[in-house]
Amino acid sequence: MEQTPQIHPALRWTGWIALFLSLAIPLGNSLVAMAVFRNPSCESVRWSFAPLLATCEPTTAQLTAYGWIGTALVLTLFASATGIAAAGIARSGALRGAQRADAVHFGMTLLAVVAIAATALVLPWDPSQPVNAWLLFASAGGMAAYIVSSLILVFRLAAKHRL
Repeated sequence: MEQTPQIHPALRWTGWIALFLSLAIPLGNSLVAMAVFRNPSCESVRWSFAPLLATCEPTTAQLTAYGWIGTALVLTLFASATGIAAAGIARSGALRGAQRADAVHFGMTLLAVVAIAATALVLPWDPSQPVNAWLLFASAGGMAAYIVSSLILVFRLAAKHRL
């Protein structure tokens, strides 16, 4: 009997979790930055992605190291999600039924997140906002696409189990 190709469910969920975390970490950083910058006693503002920082204090070597660890973590998680999506799309021709739909769904979600983040990078910046305000727009827009796509996935799974 011939074995049909499959993608292990744990690998698919790992892709979804990696994508979520790669969006949630910069979004959390952006929300912290918004709270920090409202503080009137803030003298030394630093908000950046490389290294991932949102601080009102003078930057120390330890804080910069934590920032670079955060940047590396976000990029690693996003690269993992991209690799899982690429593997799923590459094998989608051999997959059948729900597995194929899941692989294409995750690939389209990742493309939507990339398109929204790229749009945030291209938009002109408001001079009244901090220089890296694009980080908030890219991560929030990507998270919105992720949430919409997750809802679609939940509705698909619910419909599949009702039949």
